[in-house]
Amino acid sequence: MVVSGMTVQAELTSAVEAMQAGDARQALRRVEGLASRVPDLAVVELVRGRALLELGRFRESILALERATRLDPRSAEGQLTLGAALQMGGRTAAALEAYTRGLELAPGEPSVQTRVASFLLEQGDLDAAEPLLQTAAVRGHPEARAGLIEVAERRGDLAAALRGIEADPRALEESPAARLSASRVLCRLGRAPEAVDLLEALDLEGLTPANRIPILHALGDALDAAGDPDGAFASWAGANRLRGLRFDADGHRARIEAICERYDRAAFERLPRASNRDARPVFLVGVPRSGSTLVEQMLACHPGVFAAGELDDLPRLVAGLDREAQASLETVAGRYLARIGSLSPVARRIVDKLPHNGLYLGEIAQLLPAARIVHCSRDELDTGLSIFGRNFHAAHDYATDLAAIGAFQREHRRLMEHWREHLPRPIFELRYEELVEHPEATLRRLLDFCGLAWDERVLNFHQSPRHANTASRAQVQRPLYRSSIGRARAYGRHLGPLCAALDAGPGAPR
Repeated sequence: MVVSGMTVQAELTSAVEAMQAGDARQALRRVEGLASRVPDLAVVELVRGRALLELGRFRESILALERATRLDPRSAEGQLTLGAALQMGGRTAAALEAYTRGLELAPGEPSVQTRVASFLLEQGDLDAAEPLLQTAAVRGHPEARAGLIEVAERRGDLAAALRGIEADPRALEESPAARLSASRVLCRLGRAPEAVDLLEALDLEGLTPANRIPILHALGDALDAAGDPDGAFASWAGANRLRGLRFDADGHRARIEAICERYDRAAFERLPRASNRDARPVFLVGVPRSGSTLVEQMLACHPGVFAAGELDDLPRLVAGLDREAQASLETVAGRYLARIGSLSPVARRIVDKLPHNGLYLGEIAQLLPAARIVHCSRDELDTGLSIFGRNFHAAHDYATDLAAIGAFQREHRRLMEHWREHLPRPIFELRYEELVEHPEATLRRLLDFCGLAWDERVLNFHQSPRHANTASRAQVQRPLYRSSIGRARAYGRHLGPLCAALDAGPGAPR
């Protein structure tokens, strides 16, 4: 069927308008009908990939966007959107390649510079992000000004961040992102009521859902800091509703059951293991917001440790592993060890803190028999509330619903109970509350477990110039504090679905 250019354009416009209105499902329906009739049009695949990305269907989104970039390899927008999909899908190395290609295609475009810098900021590469933001800011891009404020805030230089806000008050009027960055700075300076006023003055209804979500999360944080838990919860809940994510609790439970069936004590006695006895890897696992970033930052202050952050290598490598074949184990283990060795050739221990590596402890035991495993945990209500209040990327599809968060935590608890019983490697259990109350004693035990001598620099983690790139980055720039312990009590009236999910099924009660 021949479709006129006008009809194609009209249907594309309709799909884009649906996306801007926050209705990714409707946008996908409209553009998929068009894709079947004009299959070789790059912009159709681009819009389709973006809609799939908004729906959290990462694999399909990446395939559509890869097709878009093949059809139009000169499209910077295609490369940047592909980068966003790869990033959301946890493939950060491939995302960096796509963002880099997008910048190469449009090196002088401020909006491109700002989007690439935003990715670099998320990865903690402030030194690479800053010059891109400075160039874009000189050209008047308001989002770049917001990015520069964020760079200063992430470095812990709150005075410089405040100067950036005060130097150009007009940026706060022009850019919601600038208000977002400013609100974080004000909260860290103890001026939370000002941050609330700044964000509440925005016309939220005039923003697209994608722009409204981070504002509502930041407003929730500011209200929390200002002592208004009901207002904070309402704001976080509003942001989470807008995201429209759905968690397949039954599918996740089936996945945990399959892991437990695959790797029991008898299986470990039968399955081969790689021949290496490399003691460098240290895996920090646990539910997000359970203290792993704090532990990583502390370990990073030890001269024998390199903190690699949340590497996506292990899940990707395991996807091609033949668990029954010695040759496959040797190959995959060699690739992982080469990867971490390239990050720090001299470190005695290299920390990989991807929290969901807890799903792969069976494979880790086969691939890296001498690796250390540290499980970070925290009060489940405090953890669940903290997850609910964070704007995680959509791979954390459980994070926007209290019942889903509880189901996810419950299954994690069950899995860790299984590993403690069956895994042929010891697991160091590190409780966040114990670390806060008894930091030196806890860290001495941890370093001993890792085969490292005591070094008191680990207690001065907040003075480290290293930049964490997770949602906990602000917390690790402060000395230890106790205000996060028992934080959920102020929100008790809202946490019924979380409590019910945590207390259901295997492993209950807490």
